Amino acid sequence: MATIKLKSSNSAGNVPSSLEPGEVAICTRDGNWFYGDASSTVKNDFMFGTATVTGNTVCQGTLIVTGKTTMANTLSATTSVKVGNGDGLVSAATISAPTVTGTLSTAAQTNITAVGIIGTGVWASNRTFTMTESGVVGNYQGDIVTFGSEVSLTIGTLYYYNGTTWVTTDANAVSTSTTMLGIAIGSTPADGVLIRGMVTLASAPGGSDGDVIYVSETAGRTTATAPSTPGAIVRALGYVLDATDNKIWFNPDNTWVELS
Repeated sequence: MATIKLKSSNSAGNVPSSLEPGEVAICTRDGNWFYGDASSTVKNDFMFGTATVTGNTVCQGTLIVTGKTTMANTLSATTSVKVGNGDGLVSAATISAPTVTGTLSTAAQTNITAVGIIGTGVWASNRTFTMTESGVVGNYQGDIVTFGSEVSLTIGTLYYYNGTTWVTTDANAVSTSTTMLGIAIGSTPADGVLIRGMVTLASAPGGSDGDVIYVSETAGRTTATAPSTPGAIVRALGYVLDATDNKIWFNPDNTWVELS
C-alpha cells in the first residue's frame, strides 16, 4: 500500500496540476481536497461509506453516495447528486429534506420515498404500478388529491366532487355521476381521494377479472353491470383487476350516456 503524502496550498482556486498515487492535496483557502489515482490523474470525487453531517454540505462537483448519509441540515449541489448503485434508497431516513439546485438522480431500480413535497421543476420519470395489497380496503397506488371541505368519508367508496366537497355517487342522477370522481382512501378529504390508479374497494363490483366497471345505481358503489334504468347514467370507471379482493383499475371516462 502506498504511503499517503499531503500537500497544501493557500491560493484561492488552486488545483494541483498532477498528483502521484497516494498523494493528497488540500486548498486551505477553498477547502477543496484532491488526490492522485492509480494513473496519476488528479481527482476530487471522494467516496465514503457512512457519513454523518451536522452542518451544511456544499458540493461544487458530483457527490456520489454508496452508503447511508444522515444529514441534520441542508444538502445542496450545483451539479448533481447521485445516490445508490441500483438498489439504493432515497428516503427520510437517508436524506432528510434535501435542497438540490442541480439534478437529483438515482441509479436504475432505485426508489425515492418522500414524506413531504417534491416541488417546482419537471419530474421526468416512468411510473410502475404494482398490485395493491390483498384484503386491505383503501390500499392504493396512483394519483391523489386532498382538497374539499372536511366531511366524513368511507374508505374504498366512490365519491363525486360537487365544487365544495366529496359526496357519494349515484348513477340515477346526472349531477352525482358526471363530474369529477374519486375513491376515498381516508376518512376525510385531507387524507386523500384517489382520482386515478389501482385501489381496493370496500364493496365488490362483481364481474370477472378484466371486466369494465361503471358508476352503480347504489350510492357510492361501482358495478360490473351497466345501469339499465331509464334516466340513469352509464359511465365507465375502469376495470376489475381482482374480483375476489375487490381490486380495480380506476380511471373514469370523461364521457357518459344518459339512458332514455
